[in-house]
Amino acid sequence: SLSSHPVPHLLYHAHPSAFSLLYSPPTSSSSSSTSYLSEYSTDYFLLNSGGFDAQINQAYCAVASIAAVLNSLKYGRRYREGDDVTEWSFDLPVDERYAPYAYATQSDILTGDCVDQLVIRHGTKNSNSDSHDDHRSDIHPYDGIFRPPYGLNLAQASLLLQCHTSPTEWKITLRNVDPARLTLSQMRFDLQSALVDPDSRVLVNYDRKALGQLGGGHFSPLGAYHAPTDSFLIMDVAKYKYPPVWVGVETLWEA
Repeated sequence: SLSSHPVPHLLYHAHPSAFSLLYSPPTSSSSSSTSYLSEYSTDYFLLNSGGFDAQINQAYCAVASIAAVLNSLKYGRRYREGDDVTEWSFDLPVDERYAPYAYATQSDILTGDCVDQLVIRHGTKNSNSDSHDDHRSDIHPYDGIFRPPYGLNLAQASLLLQCHTSPTEWKITLRNVDPARLTLSQMRFDLQSALVDPDSRVLVNYDRKALGQLGGGHFSPLGAYHAPTDSFLIMDVAKYKYPPVWVGVETLWEA
């Protein structure tokens, strides 16, 4: 049947053949048949080894993605320890469950004045706005992510990253995939350039329906690129729902 929507180019990372896309095939001039890790695949291993947790609920995809990114940086950059802000590069909180070891959890990175003022209200809220008595029975947990329109948008996600990174060390770039302003080739080049840079990470905000998946808007980090198939690996933070998936660049562009 004819359709205006092409069949998505997908390969789930649960399939045995998918793992080979992390490696570069031997060249015709090489005397060895050995494949080597692709220059575009470093982030896949950094994300997995740093701490890549499933989102703790169905609204925290952006939060889980950002926590994974922060954890993946700890082997290459100096994170802030306690009140020491000298030469720090990014925040990596110490959760009481993992103390004394630093590890970004989805709950921890939503705390602090910066998040409350710039990103979203999170913490406790008194139903009587005129009262400041912390012992009142009408104080209850409050999570702005579960208020309409739910989740975080692209601007809020970039601000959440900003709250946890040094402005002198990091540049957070937000790009909307608007066909009038950003071509498919430009998007591919930007993503490739970030993936080959060990000090860069990529988060994508996409519509699951364009991938033929159940759901709507979703955030996840990118883990790799495979040039022969022109595909990017989305590291889906909803691990209970889908495994990582290789997505053709045109499908990703549409999503």
